[in-house]
Amino acid sequence: MKKIVLFFAAILFAMSTVMAQAENKSVITISDESNDNNVVVKQDQHGDEQNTSEVDIIGDSDENRVEVKQKGENQKSDVNITNASLGNEVTVLMKEEDNESEVNIDQSWGNRVEIEQESEDNKSEVDISYLSDFNEVFISQGGEGDHESEVAIGDNSGGNEVAVKQRGEQQDSRVVISGFSNQNMVFVEQKEEYNDSDVDILDNSSENTVSVHQHGSGGHDSDIDISNWSDGNSVTVSQHGDGQESDVSIDEGSDGNRVFVDQEGDEQESNVELSNDASDNTVMIEQDGDEQESKVYIRWDSNDNEVDITQDGNDQYSMVEIYSDSDYNTVEVRQDGHDNDSDVLIDMNSDSNQITVNQK
Repeated sequence: MKKIVLFFAAILFAMSTVMAQAENKSVITISDESNDNNVVVKQDQHGDEQNTSEVDIIGDSDENRVEVKQKGENQKSDVNITNASLGNEVTVLMKEEDNESEVNIDQSWGNRVEIEQESEDNKSEVDISYLSDFNEVFISQGGEGDHESEVAIGDNSGGNEVAVKQRGEQQDSRVVISGFSNQNMVFVEQKEEYNDSDVDILDNSSENTVSVHQHGSGGHDSDIDISNWSDGNSVTVSQHGDGQESDVSIDEGSDGNRVFVDQEGDEQESNVELSNDASDNTVMIEQDGDEQESKVYIRWDSNDNEVDITQDGNDQYSMVEIYSDSDYNTVEVRQDGHDNDSDVLIDMNSDSNQITVNQK
């Protein structure tokens, strides 16, 4: 008898567990030239119960409006706009923590997507690919932090606008523009401390504009890589706080790019590398604070570049190295303060370079 009672108790426990983990699932498909529809999805759960929402706008379906609202932990939202679907608007609002949002725009134009995630440990992925032009994507992640955002623009996708705003500690943002994707605009803003931003412009992607702003108490890291014949891009990095680091690499035949790095605070570090036939690029570094460090490398047949370094404060260090057949480069270093140090090296068949160091 005791075994029977325990058996039924186990069944009741299993049933209550299943009921506690009940999930809501919503699938919406707008297809085959279906236009001007309005869709609203609301999902509300508690604890670890999961809501799943999937929205597919496909097959030349235009000017539809979709709104997804999810409240609870472990939510998941997928939005797919494909096959020549134009002018659609999608809004996703996710509250609580551990939520995941994925947006895929494929062979579609002029769409607008807005993702808002609140609390902590949220993840957002946006993929714009295959001749997808003039789309707008806005991502906002707020709360305590530990958010992750990934944006990929590729395969001849141009004229897109992407804005990523993250609030909290230890955020991570990655933006990749590749595959002949031109004239895109990307804005990344991270606040609080210990945030990381990576921007890669690759594979003949030109005339893109990227702006990264990292503000707060400090500890931020920004990495920018422009490579593989990617020309005429404009990149701005602004870091405010102590202990920041900025790394910029322009290489492999990438010409005519313009990079501006502005660092305010103490113990900042800036590293710039121009290499492998990277020519006609302009790099400007401004550091305001004490114990700043700037390093610039121009090497391996990189010519006609202009580098301007301004350091204002005490205990600054600047190093410039030009070597391996790198000619006609212009470097100007200005240091204003006490106990500053500047090192310049020109080596290995590097000719007709012009260096100016002004310390006061």
